[in-house]
Amino acid sequence: MILYHFTAMENVEAIQRDGLRALLQGSHDSSTILGTCDKPAVYLTDLPTTEMFHHGLPMARFTIRLTSHDRKLKLYGLWLRANYHRIDGLPDPDSDNVIVRRAMTEWWLYFGDIPPSKIVEFTVEEAIPLSASASLTMGGSAGLDCA
Repeated sequence: MILYHFTAMENVEAIQRDGLRALLQGSHDSSTILGTCDKPAVYLTDLPTTEMFHHGLPMARFTIRLTSHDRKLKLYGLWLRANYHRIDGLPDPDSDNVIVRRAMTEWWLYFGDIPPSKIVEFTVEEAIPLSASASLTMGGSAGLDCA
């Protein structure tokens, strides 16, 4: 299974050296729009584009190969439905929030570190100009960040 992790350019060297480290997400980052997970996790997506990221800066894209039956890998939507009433601060899986609805089918949580050996490619995605980002958002494209 191929998944992608997007991050700021300043994180590239550490990820190439150490792999992707599972972290607790906190109020300091915008991934909390998906709710605060109760365990350290790496956020992944099955979309290979930065269309959803609206920074105006280039982003690093890591292509990750994992087995689909890895017990640490959970589709965000299934995980959210199973944990919505158990963990405070998670968004309602039945809400009309476009970002949450897209994330439920396009985002994955990996509850553990991902070693460098699972990274099969690194590329730099060019920035989407902020003016184009605004029109994408107005057109219904969701904006998410995962660091």
